[in-house]
Amino acid sequence: MAESPIDQPFPRESASPRPRRALRVALYALGWPIPLLLIVLLSIGLRFHGLDWDQPPEAEAPLQMHPDERFLSMVSARLDWPESLGGYFDTRTSPLNPYNDGQTNAYVYGTFPLFAVKAVATLRDADSYEETVIWGRRVTAAFDVGTVILAFFLGRALFGVRTGLLAALLYALSVLPTQIAHFWTMDPYLTFFATLTLLLSIHWVRAEGFRAWLIACGIGVAVGLAVACKINGAVFAVIPATACLARAALRDHPRFGLEWPGFVAGSPRPSRPPWSWANDFSMLCLAGAISLIVFRIAQPYAFAGPNFWDMALNQQWWDDISRERDFQQGNADFPPFIQFADGTPFLTPLKNLVLWGAGPAFGLFAIGAAITAAVLMFRRRDVSFLLPLVSLATVFVFWGPRFVAFMRYFAPMYPLLALFAAWGLITLWRWARSEGPLHPRLQRWRATRRFEPGSRPAASLALGAMAIVIGATAWWALAFQSVYSQEHPRIAATRWFYDNAPAFSGVTSEVWDDRIPWHFPAENRRDYRPVELEPYETDSVEKVHKLVYGVPGESVRTGLASADYVVVSSNRIRESVKKLEREYPATIRFYHLLDTGELGFERVATFRVQPTFLGISINDQGAEESFTVYDHPEVRIYAKTSVFDAARAFDLLMQAVPESAHNLLPRQGRTNGLQFTPSEAATQQNGGTFTDVFNPNGWASGLPWLWWLIWLQVAAFATVPWVTWLFRALPAHGYGLSKLLGLTSVALPTWLIVAWGAAHFSGALVWYVFTASLLIGLGVGVLRIRSLLEDVKEHWRSWLTIEAVFMVAFFAFLALRAYNPDLWHHPQGGEKPMEIAYLTAVTRSTIMPPYDPWFAGGSMNYYYMGWFFLAVPVRALQIVPEVAFNLGVPTYAALAASVACTVVQSLVAMAQKVRSGAERVSRRPALVAGILGAFFLVAIANLDGAHQWIERLQRVNSWSFASGTPVVGGAVGIVGGFWQWITGATLPGFDWWRSSRVHFGTFDITEFPYWTFLFADLHPHLMGMPFFGAVVGLVVAYCATVVSGLRVRGWLIAALIGLFVGLVRTVHTWDFPTVVLIATLGIPLGQLLRTGRWQQRFWDGVGHLALAGVVAAVLFAPYTGRFETFDPGIMRAPETTKAHQFFVHFGIFIALAAAFLAVRYREELVARRFDHRRNPFLAVTNGRLELLSLFVFLAGMVAFTWSFGLTTIALGAVIVAFFLNLLWLELRSPERNTPRTLATALYALAFSVAVGVDVVTLKNDIVRMNTVFKFSLQAWQLFALASAFSAWYCSRALGELRTAVRQGHAPKLGWKTISATAGTAAIAVLFLGSTLFLFSGTAARQQARFAQTSPTLDGFVFFEHGTFREPSPGSSEEVEFRLDEDLPLIMWLRENVHGSPVIVEAVGPLYRWTGRISEYTGLPTVIGWDWHQVQQRTDYAGLVYERRNETELFFRDPGTDFANAYLRKYNVRYVVIGTEERIKSTPAGLAKFGAMPALTEVFRDGENVIYEVDQSQLPVPRSTVARPAPTAP
Repeated sequence: MAESPIDQPFPRESASPRPRRALRVALYALGWPIPLLLIVLLSIGLRFHGLDWDQPPEAEAPLQMHPDERFLSMVSARLDWPESLGGYFDTRTSPLNPYNDGQTNAYVYGTFPLFAVKAVATLRDADSYEETVIWGRRVTAAFDVGTVILAFFLGRALFGVRTGLLAALLYALSVLPTQIAHFWTMDPYLTFFATLTLLLSIHWVRAEGFRAWLIACGIGVAVGLAVACKINGAVFAVIPATACLARAALRDHPRFGLEWPGFVAGSPRPSRPPWSWANDFSMLCLAGAISLIVFRIAQPYAFAGPNFWDMALNQQWWDDISRERDFQQGNADFPPFIQFADGTPFLTPLKNLVLWGAGPAFGLFAIGAAITAAVLMFRRRDVSFLLPLVSLATVFVFWGPRFVAFMRYFAPMYPLLALFAAWGLITLWRWARSEGPLHPRLQRWRATRRFEPGSRPAASLALGAMAIVIGATAWWALAFQSVYSQEHPRIAATRWFYDNAPAFSGVTSEVWDDRIPWHFPAENRRDYRPVELEPYETDSVEKVHKLVYGVPGESVRTGLASADYVVVSSNRIRESVKKLEREYPATIRFYHLLDTGELGFERVATFRVQPTFLGISINDQGAEESFTVYDHPEVRIYAKTSVFDAARAFDLLMQAVPESAHNLLPRQGRTNGLQFTPSEAATQQNGGTFTDVFNPNGWASGLPWLWWLIWLQVAAFATVPWVTWLFRALPAHGYGLSKLLGLTSVALPTWLIVAWGAAHFSGALVWYVFTASLLIGLGVGVLRIRSLLEDVKEHWRSWLTIEAVFMVAFFAFLALRAYNPDLWHHPQGGEKPMEIAYLTAVTRSTIMPPYDPWFAGGSMNYYYMGWFFLAVPVRALQIVPEVAFNLGVPTYAALAASVACTVVQSLVAMAQKVRSGAERVSRRPALVAGILGAFFLVAIANLDGAHQWIERLQRVNSWSFASGTPVVGGAVGIVGGFWQWITGATLPGFDWWRSSRVHFGTFDITEFPYWTFLFADLHPHLMGMPFFGAVVGLVVAYCATVVSGLRVRGWLIAALIGLFVGLVRTVHTWDFPTVVLIATLGIPLGQLLRTGRWQQRFWDGVGHLALAGVVAAVLFAPYTGRFETFDPGIMRAPETTKAHQFFVHFGIFIALAAAFLAVRYREELVARRFDHRRNPFLAVTNGRLELLSLFVFLAGMVAFTWSFGLTTIALGAVIVAFFLNLLWLELRSPERNTPRTLATALYALAFSVAVGVDVVTLKNDIVRMNTVFKFSLQAWQLFALASAFSAWYCSRALGELRTAVRQGHAPKLGWKTISATAGTAAIAVLFLGSTLFLFSGTAARQQARFAQTSPTLDGFVFFEHGTFREPSPGSSEEVEFRLDEDLPLIMWLRENVHGSPVIVEAVGPLYRWTGRISEYTGLPTVIGWDWHQVQQRTDYAGLVYERRNETELFFRDPGTDFANAYLRKYNVRYVVIGTEERIKSTPAGLAKFGAMPALTEVFRDGENVIYEVDQSQLPVPRSTVARPAPTAP
C-alpha cells in the first residue's frame, strides 16, 4: 500500500540513473556542475544587473540613495590602513577604527564587510566616498551569489543533487536577497556565513576523526565571521550546539531510534568509547574558541586593546550596541522606526516575507514544506531535518517578536525556505510517481480519491505545484528586475524640476527623507531655494505655525507661505505618521489636505516605478517601508495655486487640534499612546447615553436581584446540554461549570463581536447573543434528549447540591450587600469609587477597549473584562450601576463557590471510583467534600480572627494567676477573660481591617476571599476568582477526559483551557502567569497519566498546548493589541514573611497539607512494606526515629534561618520537595490515581506560589504589597481545593484506623492512634479559629458606614447621611459639606446628557471625594484619581501630572485665555461646579466661567452649576498658552 507524502519513507536518490527517462539520462550525463553553473550565471545576472540603479547617465557614480550605504561610504572614506599588525589591534590609535576618524560618533555595523570592501576598493584604487559604494555593491552581490552555491551544497548534503539544484534556483530567484544584494548592507554577508555554518554543521554530524575536528574549526571561523558582520549573528551558534547534541544522540543513544543519512535506526553505529560525547563537546568548545579569535580579528574595535590578547570590551562599542538594542525595541524616539508602530510580532514579518520578499507561491509552499518536515522529523525520528529547522526557527524566533523587524533581518531564512520548498516539490513529485493505493486518511474524501499515486491527476498535481512555485517565483524575480531597468523616480523627478520649475523656486524637503531635486550634472541644471519641513517633530501649535509661516531668521525654514512646490519624495513619512495619530494629528491632516487640494497646492506630477513583467504590474507600496523607499519610491510634486492663503491653511490645520498631541515612542503607536483615534473618540462620545443604557424605572428595576438571578440561571441552563456532553469524564458531568460557562457563553461572544469591530455594544446585541446561546443549547438538548434525561436521573443529587451552593453563596453575599450597600466610605472605603466609575464606563462604552472615565480621550489600560461580564446583563436588564455593583459581588462569589464545589466534588468522586474499582459509589462523601471546598474558598478566614479573640479576652481578664508564666499565663488569661465576658464584661472592638494585614510592620496585603467579598471592592482580584478556579477545573476535566480516551473532547477542552487562560489575562492579569503555568503543566500531566504509545501522547500534548496557546493569543488579540504593560519582570523580594505570620494566614491549610503528607507517605511505605528503596523522602519517614530525626533537622533549620528571615522559604522548600516526591511516586506507579495526583500537584503549586513571593517580587510594586496580595489569593484558592480533598482523604484514612482499632488490628493507645487523634483535634481547633472572623469580622465590617439604613441594594443610599471634611487650600481650616449636595449635579448629567462627552471637575488626592461626578455618571473627566492613572499609564505619567496641574489652574486662574485653550485641548463639553470645585477654586476663577462666550449655563441648583461648552465658539490659539510644568505631586 502506497503512503501519503507525510507517511512515506524519506526519499533517497538512487546511485544510478534509470535509462527510460531521457531527461534524467541527460542530467546524469552532464552532471550537476553544468546546471549549477547555469543557476549561478542566472543569479549573477539578477544580482549584478542594475547595480547602478541610482546613477543617472550624467553622473560618474551612484547618488547613494540608501542611507546605510551613504554612512558606510563616508566611514570607509575616512578610514586608513594601519602601518603594522600591532597598530591594527590598538583600538585607541588605529586609523582603521571608525571611532578614531573624528566624525563617526556611533558605529553598530560589523567591521568585516567594511574592511573587506575597503580592501577591494583600495586594491582597485577606488576608495573615495563616491567610488567605494560601487565596490561595496559588487562585493555584496558576490557574497550573495556565494549563498546560492551554498544553498545547492546544503540541499545536496541532505536530500540529494536535484533538491540542491532546485534550492539554489529558488534562492537565486528570491526577490529580497536579490534586492539587498543591490545595496551595500550587512545582511547578505550574515546570510552567507549563517548558511555556511549550517552546511558545515551538517557535515560535522556525519564526520569522524580528524575530518570532524577540521570541520569544527571551520564552523568556528564561520560563526566568528557571522558575528563580525552583525553582532546578532551570535544566535547562529545554536546550530553547531544542536549538531553536537545530534552527534551524541545518533552515536551514543541508539535506543532513541534516530535516523540520519548514513545512520539508520537499528544499523550498527561506528565504534565509540564510553563518554565519547565529551569528545564532541571538546570539538564544540574548540569551535567556540576559534569563533572568538576570528571575531577578535575581524571586529577588533569591539575590544579595548591595545594588544590582540586584551579581551576587555570597548565600552564605546558596547554602549552603541546597547543603545541600538533599545532602538530595536522601539524605546527611542527614532523616526525611521515609526513605520513599525502598528506591527504585530511574528505576523507582520511573516506577511512581508510571503507577499513581497519571497512571493506568495514560494513563501506559502516553503512554509508548508517546513511544517511538514517538522512533523516528519518527530514521526519518523529523522533528524536530517533538525538543523535546517533549528536554523529557520532561530531566525524567526529571534527577530520575529522584535519591534523593529526589517525584511532584510530575515534574509538568513531564505536559503532555508528554498531548501524546504525544493525538498517539498521533489518529494511531492516522487510520491505522485509511486505506485499503490492512496493513504486511508485521504480516501475518506471524495475530492482526494482521484489522486492515487501513479495516476495522471497525481502527476498533474505535482507538476502543477512545481510549475506554480517555480514559475511564479521566476515571474516575480523578473518583474522586480524592471525596477533596475527604469529611471529612478527621484532622478526622474529631478529632471521634471529642471524642465518645468523656474530657477530659485521654493521647494520643500522633509527632514528624514531625501531632498529633490538631486544635484547631478544635467544639461539644464538649475538652483532652487530649499524650504525645509520637519514633519517628524511632535505636533503643536508652534509646529503648525512653523509649517505655514516658517521660522523668522532661518533661510531654509520659511514655511509653506514661501514655498512654490511641495515635494513628497517617498511614502516614508506620509504613511508612517498615520501610525502615531496621537502625535501627528495635524501632520496627517496636512498630507490629506495636500491630496485634496484644500491646502492651496495641487499635484502636478507623480513618479513611480512598479515591478512589472509581461505587462502585469504589482503595487508593492504596502510592503515594509525599506522595500520600496530606496530603489523605487513614489515621488509626488505639488505646485502652489492661487487659492493658497496662509491664514486659511493655518486654520485648516488647527482643526486637528495639534495642541492635544504629545510625543510617543514608536512602540507606543500600537495603542496610540493609550488614547483613542479621533474617529474612535467620536464613536465613544456619541454613544452610551445614560438613559439609553440604564433605566431606573424599567421592568427589571422593581426586583433587580430576581431578574438578575433569572437571567444568569437561564444563561447557565442553556449550556447544560453541551456542558454535560463535553465533560462526560467528570463524575457529575461538569454541571457546576455551567454557571460560569453560561455567563461566558453570552458575555464573551458579545465582547468578541464588539472588540473585533463587527458591531457596537448595545442591549440589543446582548439579547441577540443570549438568544443564540439559548437556541444552541436547545438544539443540543433536542439532539441528546435521551442521554440528558439519563444524566438528570443519575446525577440530580449532585446537581441540586451545586445549585444549593450557588444559591446560598449568592443570597448570603447579597444580604451582606443589602445591609451595607454604600459605594463610598472614608477612610476605609477602598476603591469602590474607581470600580463604580469603571463599571459604568465599560457599560456605557460603544466600542472596545472601553473609554477611561478618569482620563478623557484615553482607552482603559486596565484588565476590564470582569466589569464587561457584568455590563452584559446590565445592558440587557438596564439596571442602574449603583444597583448592578451590589449584584456583581454576590454573582462572582456564587460563581467562585460553584466552581470550587465542582472541582472538589469531581476529584473526590473520581478518587472513590479508583479506590473501590466500582462504577457506582456513594455520592455523599463527594458532595460533602464539594461543599467543604466551596466553604474553604469563600467563607473560611485566616487565624487573625482567633488571635484577636485571644487578645480581647486577655484584655478583660482580671485573674492574676500565673500571669508571668509563658503559655500557662496566656491560657489563664483566655479562660479568665472568657469568664468575665459571659458574666457581663464588654470586649474591646473587633478590628476587621487588621485581618487583611497580618504581616505586621509591612505594606503587605493579606486578603483572603471571604474578606474580599465582605469588603466588596468590585476589583479584578475579586472578579478573577471564578475564572482562576475554572482553569483548575478545566485542567482536572482535561486529565480525566484524556485518561478516559475521549480524544475529541480532549481537543475541545484544550481549546477551552486556552480560552479561559486568555480570559484570565483580561479579567485579572496578576493571575495570568499562574494559570499559564497551570495549563502548561496540566496538559502534559494529563498525557503522562493516560496510557498508550508515548509518541501519540507526546503529539497530542504538543497539539493541545499549541491549540490552547493559539486560542488564547488569537481570540484576545484586540485586548492585547490595545493594552500596555510597563517594565514587566521580576526582581529579588525586598522582604520576607515571618514563619508565624505565614502560619497565621494559611494555618488550616498547612495543617491539612501536613495530614495529607502523613497519610500518603504512610500509604507509600505500607505498599512497599517499609522498604524505602533509596527514596530519601520515604527514608526519613520510615519510622519513629527517622521522623524524630526529621523534626530535629527542621527545628535546627528554623533556628538557623530565623535571624536571616529565610525560615518561610526554607520550610516551604522542604514541603514542596515532599509533595514533588509524592508526585514522582504517583507518576511512576503502574496504577495511576488521577485525582490524587492532581490534588498532590495542587498542593505543590499552592506552596510554591505562597512561598514564591518571598523569593521574587514583580517589578514596580510598592515594596511587595501587590505581589503578596495577588499571589497569596491564588495560593489560597489552590489550598482551598487541595485541602477539601485532603479533608476527605484523611477522614477516610481516619475511619479506616478506627475500624482497625474496633476490630483489634490496631492498639487503642498506639502511637498511630494517638498521633491521629492529636492531629484531628489540632485541625478541629484551627478550623474553629478560622471561622471566628465569619461572625466577628462580618459584624464589625457591616458597622463601617456613615449610618445604618434599612436593607437595600441602592449603592447611593450613603448620600443621605454622608458628610465630608475637605481642607481648604491655603488655610489650616477644613470645610465640611454634605455629600448629597452634589447629587443634583450627578442626576442632571445622567438624565440630560446625550452620549458620553468629556466633563471637567476638580482634581485632588485619591480616596477622597474628588472625582465623584465621573464616578457616579461614568462620563469621562479630564483627570480623575491621578495616582491610579500613573499606575495604569506609567510611561505617560508626565501627561497625567500635566492634566492634574492644568486642571488645578483651570479652576483657579481668573483669566480666560488658558481656560479657552484648556477646553479646546481636552474637547470638554461640560464644566461642573460643585462642592469640591468651590473649595479648590478661587472666587475669580469661578467667576470667569460666566463671562466666557463659549460657555452656557444649563443647570443651576443653588451654588451648583453646570456649563455647556460650544467648541465652535472657542478661539483658535496662535501659540501655546502658558501652562504649569508637569511635576509629580
